[in-house]
Amino acid sequence: MDASKPNGDIFSRIRSSYDSLSATNKKIADYVSSSYDEVVFLSASDLAQQLKTSEAAVVRFSQALGYTGFPDLKRELVSYYREQTTPARKVMRYLDNLTPDGSFYQSLVQREMEYLKDSIHTISIEVLWKAVDALCSASHRYVYSTGVNMGLGHYLTYRLNRFRLKTSSESYSGKEVFEKMPQFTSNDVIVNYGFYQPNREHTVLMRYLRDRGIPNILITDSAVPPMVQDADLVLYARRGPFGVFHSLLVPMAVTNALIIGVAERLGDEALASLQTLSELRKTYTFDQRIPFDS
Repeated sequence: MDASKPNGDIFSRIRSSYDSLSATNKKIADYVSSSYDEVVFLSASDLAQQLKTSEAAVVRFSQALGYTGFPDLKRELVSYYREQTTPARKVMRYLDNLTPDGSFYQSLVQREMEYLKDSIHTISIEVLWKAVDALCSASHRYVYSTGVNMGLGHYLTYRLNRFRLKTSSESYSGKEVFEKMPQFTSNDVIVNYGFYQPNREHTVLMRYLRDRGIPNILITDSAVPPMVQDADLVLYARRGPFGVFHSLLVPMAVTNALIIGVAERLGDEALASLQTLSELRKTYTFDQRIPFDS
């Protein structure tokens, strides 16, 4: 840290200076303290717009804490953010908040239920049905996911294909993000599972879709502009507090809502597809009573 800066991290500075801050600066300080996981992705202009204040006010706030400007403040905030998002720290915080006695499972389930309840207020029903209609009307569906979230992508792909909706599960790890992009048309729809922060592959994919007017659906737990700004339809639901281990329960609920919505829209067509599958199984599955060598 620059020797000219006061000692202590950004939150220490906020605490020590809070009483002397102006009303506007207190408003900014409150937001930075409670939503720092979002602020790390915002420019001074974005933050000002979020708080309905001026960019100059954001700069003055940064200087009031001893920084040369917002970029200087943000560098320290990003450093703190990176430290807090290591896998070990996430699991440690999650375990610290669980009761170590016999109510361990109860505590875990109650916590997940709260996250699900919160999603009721952040998932727009209007956007959800628009996403369902986009899935139903597209010529082809490409589902992008990465890491542990690939399970969500494969699950959605599996269910949609059962309704005879041509769907492909894709990964956007490294150069793989480019493989299918030339095949996209404006008649397709792309579903993207993107969480935490936008990585390079996410940014490349979403900008490509935006520039070519290709319909897309983003399932995410982040509402910051860099994550959502290029998406057509955003299904936003937080999976719990920032910096802790997150399960797939909430995004799985959103995925199930899309699947059930598609089934409802397709009606008899969906039921006919499943009936055909059942008949195929009966026709071509081995009779377990007949020995394989007969």
